[in-house]
Amino acid sequence: MSGFKWKMKMMLPGEGIKAGLHELPPEDIETLVWNAAQVPGDVYTDLWKIGAIDDPYFGRNSVKAQWVMHYEWWYSLQFNVTQNLTDQLVRLDFEGVDYACDIWLNGHFLGSHEGAFSGFSFDINHAIRSSKKNLASSNILMIRLAPPPQVNAKVAGRKTPWFGDYWRDLIPFGIYRPIKMVYTGKTRIKDVYLRPKIEANNNAKVTLEVEIENTEAEAKDITFTSTIQGKNFKSDIITTVFTEKIAPW
Repeated sequence: MSGFKWKMKMMLPGEGIKAGLHELPPEDIETLVWNAAQVPGDVYTDLWKIGAIDDPYFGRNSVKAQWVMHYEWWYSLQFNVTQNLTDQLVRLDFEGVDYACDIWLNGHFLGSHEGAFSGFSFDINHAIRSSKKNLASSNILMIRLAPPPQVNAKVAGRKTPWFGDYWRDLIPFGIYRPIKMVYTGKTRIKDVYLRPKIEANNNAKVTLEVEIENTEAEAKDITFTSTIQGKNFKSDIITTVFTEKIAPW
């Protein structure tokens, strides 16, 4: 879902929801007149590209652009889904949003998040629209970026200090890492843990833990195949196959 097809709009804090931006229907043409934006990216760069602010790196332009961080910024993407989702789960993965955001899909509130360094996800089967017909397959993802924190000490460890990209005059914020839509079966891998341990006689032991989610009503027998091979040296390929009964989540 990354790319140049995003749109953005400035609103006074709290006014976007009052205006009903989060309730725009998927097929609405309202966002077509919003400003162009890119994801991944950041608010200042998007505004610089469309000429709303001058080059923040030049002279004292960063001081003149300080008004940007006192508004909330709405990012929107309209897209189509045409595949059959009957036996699939669909998830939105956000790898990094700086700093705080609220998210809607087709008017359904998915949730909020704070913290620039932590990724987060939402299951979206209840909200996504899928069809072979163009209009019925349209979807709209709406993201509200809150004005960035003004005091770094209040968010230490959850946001980078703002002494970098645009000097210290501007507090960076934006959707700075990719957003991905992930399709899986109804039994899916949630996470994988690999625990290596160096033992005596130049041997190593690797413990593999796999977190599985079975969203169906009955337990299922799942066969797993894992392979381990050296990345920067020659080695044998070690393959392990095992079957486990996975209870419903």
